[in-house]
Amino acid sequence: MNKIRRNVLGSDMSETKDLRRLTTIIPDRLYLATYSTHRRHPDTPGLHFFSTDYNYWDDDLAPHEPLNLGCLVQYIRYLNDKMYNRRYVSKAIVHYTVENSREYNDAAFLIGAYAIVVKQMDPLTIHSILKNSNYCVNGVDSIFGLGKNDYGINLHECLNVVYKAMKYRIVNFNDFNFQEYDNQCLDMTWIVPDKLVAFRGPIECDNTAVGPGRNILLQNFIKYFRENNVKTVIRLNDTEYKSYGYRFSAANINHVDLCFKDGSAPTVAILKTFLQISEQTPHAIAVHCKAGLGRTGTLIGAYLIQHYRMTACEAIAWVRLCRPRSIIVKSQQSFLARNERMLWKKGDALRDLEQFPLGDVTIVGERGITSGGQRARINLARAVYKQADIYLLYDPHSAVDFRVGKH
Repeated sequence: MNKIRRNVLGSDMSETKDLRRLTTIIPDRLYLATYSTHRRHPDTPGLHFFSTDYNYWDDDLAPHEPLNLGCLVQYIRYLNDKMYNRRYVSKAIVHYTVENSREYNDAAFLIGAYAIVVKQMDPLTIHSILKNSNYCVNGVDSIFGLGKNDYGINLHECLNVVYKAMKYRIVNFNDFNFQEYDNQCLDMTWIVPDKLVAFRGPIECDNTAVGPGRNILLQNFIKYFRENNVKTVIRLNDTEYKSYGYRFSAANINHVDLCFKDGSAPTVAILKTFLQISEQTPHAIAVHCKAGLGRTGTLIGAYLIQHYRMTACEAIAWVRLCRPRSIIVKSQQSFLARNERMLWKKGDALRDLEQFPLGDVTIVGERGITSGGQRARINLARAVYKQADIYLLYDPHSAVDFRVGKH
């Protein structure tokens, strides 16, 4: 590292005296510098310094809550502008931070996500670079969470879920709509665009108790849903508005009650029903509990695990990046972790069915262009897809092909 220090920072003692780490992101072009104290670092003839410490903090968030998706998009565009700015074309760009775990983790996440989104770096590669160059990401201080009672989300999981969100087109950083994302007036966030939106439970009349700047009247949600192809609303909390069914039905919006206790995990029956509705409904679905954070985030997280094969931690990370303070109750986090493998298997079965032209009603023969292996495959997928309580199988693996067998 001393060689890198000399090559990048030269002999300028003011820039090296309290430097703790210097991480190379792009050789001769982009670096992450970690200092022992926070102070301003002026530009030099060969270096441009900038910092985001405190820029993206929200005092209402927990000390270790990950930055939200809007902050991430802003940073990526901000840094990309610097990378292609003629003023800095001949300079190395140094993002500097302090070695405090909060500031370093935020900076590492931002610059790591930039490397993934813009420079197409593998998340494991960039995490290894950041991990090997600073102790903060090796221990408990790396956790994005609420302390010892939280199911910690580490830096690698946050970086990995950014990669998966791009891969599965859950987010498009090129045309990201800040106005749509930051819809604080309605307290509503799209977790999966055009598919799943989380929102605070609406009220029918006065909303002064909700807080300034928020307008969560039922009629305003109805207007937004009609304009954005949201045709199903799933409520997870007890009734807070009496004319719920009538008002939504009159607007041609279906409604489903899947209520369970605040701070608790859903039952298996509720989980099955939610996933069936989510997978079988072609239009967008709005989900809410009282605040639209815990119960709402838990069920949407289960959908992410099943539909995109995310890990439980990655699903929690993505929901929190989109909608901070979501899924903070340990029982809900543990529920997703316990059901992770089961959700993967169900998702694999659904993806197998998608390969058939008519899905689970495709007729598969035993001779001709199809095979017994294909027949066994579709029958197994049908069985899992039905989510029955009891399965009676006779030699089910005798004819499955290699792709199904490896599941």
